[in-house]
Amino acid sequence: KAGLLAIVARLKDRAGIDGVILAGTELPLILHEGEHNGVPFLNTTRIHCQAAVEMMFS
Repeated sequence: KAGLLAIVARLKDRAGIDGVILAGTELPLILHEGEHNGVPFLNTTRIHCQAAVEMMFS
């Protein structure tokens, strides 16, 4: 986990990233805080599930 957070911090400093896409089932389990150092984590599983529920009720 510490290594992943260090990578996020380095990418923010060097590349100016706006967010990190957690496109896998294991990454949201490791990086569950929602953000690090001002960089939001986008949990694609949660995003897809929320969209499916919204579609079902619309």
